[in-house]
Amino acid sequence: MDMLKDSCKKSLVVFSIPMILSLLTQQFYNICDTLIVGRLLGADMLSAVGNAGTIINITTIVCGGFELGGQMLFSEAVGRKNYGVIKKGVCQMLIFSTFTAVLISTGAIFFRNEIFSAIRLPEELYAATGRYFVLYMAGILFLFLQSISNSAILAMGDSKSILILSAASSVINIVLDYCFIRFWGMGTEGAALASVIAQMAGMTGSGYILRKRLKTLPEDQEPVSKGLLMRILGISIPSMFQQFALTFGGALMQTLINSFGTEISNGYVVVQGVTSFGLMPVIGLAQSLSVFGSANRGAMQYKRIGEATRFVMVLTIGYIVIMDAVFLWKPGSVVSLFLKEAECPEGFLFACHYLSYSVLAYLLTGVEYLMESLLRGFGRMKLFLMTTLVFLVLNIGLAWILAEILGTNAIWISNMTGRLAVAILSSALMVYVYCKEKKIYIDKSLIYE
Repeated sequence: MDMLKDSCKKSLVVFSIPMILSLLTQQFYNICDTLIVGRLLGADMLSAVGNAGTIINITTIVCGGFELGGQMLFSEAVGRKNYGVIKKGVCQMLIFSTFTAVLISTGAIFFRNEIFSAIRLPEELYAATGRYFVLYMAGILFLFLQSISNSAILAMGDSKSILILSAASSVINIVLDYCFIRFWGMGTEGAALASVIAQMAGMTGSGYILRKRLKTLPEDQEPVSKGLLMRILGISIPSMFQQFALTFGGALMQTLINSFGTEISNGYVVVQGVTSFGLMPVIGLAQSLSVFGSANRGAMQYKRIGEATRFVMVLTIGYIVIMDAVFLWKPGSVVSLFLKEAECPEGFLFACHYLSYSVLAYLLTGVEYLMESLLRGFGRMKLFLMTTLVFLVLNIGLAWILAEILGTNAIWISNMTGRLAVAILSSALMVYVYCKEKKIYIDKSLIYE
């Protein structure tokens, strides 16, 4: 598949389907991992793994930032046919990410007790959480290296390989997870070891695929300038800030939700999980559009970007309308899959209401995701970060202000207000950027000087 020559619709469909399936595969693995640990080790050990996972997720934001930075620059390089950027950029990022991963893992392991204390982890869980945390962090280098390889593979239009790697890693993880815990009685360290081995296998596979693809690239058509690593970090760092902001904002919102009681908190968690899973296809389409937009921007084919955006927008709206219909028709049936009314009546009622009202924001969310993905694809990370901060200020700020007056209704009202504002803002910014770049001839020296 050639994202620069094949039809826009074909390119996006062929590229996005594996991306969506990869995201769903990861969600399926998370569910299976939770079931295995919870059923075989009990609630306390599940809590230990969950707490360790919270800390690990924060550290891997750095990994995700590197992947996004590399992916955007490599995609643009593909469009410009400056393949030396990919070859040299991959080498530089592998070295830099190795250093970063070792630094993060060493620091996290050494100061783990201080970190546990900071998140108010119960002392009785220190040992179990520590065993999982130390082993997982010791192997986090594999995750960093795989992310860099994946960024280059995706930039070259190969999402099928990413799907295969994701599925294979998930199967390995689930099988080893069960065997280590069920047959070898390894406890939480067994779950961590399974993850590390799966990540090592994924890194090996992605490295092999990347090496083969790099060998097929033609010789450089343009010289590769200095400062390549800094340009990647120029994209990566704002993305890291964005993820940290979302994580911090989520913690603030969860704090507010917790103030309404345990049942409301349970209902909120259910709705967040349902909507996150339901929006996976939209996220996959948005990520595909970002890569497509970046590559065609590099080739200065703005007409193809406009055509692709319209196509993806139609698909997104169509899918969200169907999802909204399901949630509005049977909200109770959806919620009851995860939360029983008899066991948690207040939380069940809140979840049904929140899910029903939230559908009003899903179309806005879809527009927001697509426009923000294009801003990333165009390398406008500061604007992308700005839209995130605007959403967090409106969503969380309004929720805290209105909670005293409207109670739990403040949650969905603030969410819809934030989504509406950001959908309008991100669309306006993207139209401005698109029109500006379309009219101006971008000399190669302006991008690769």
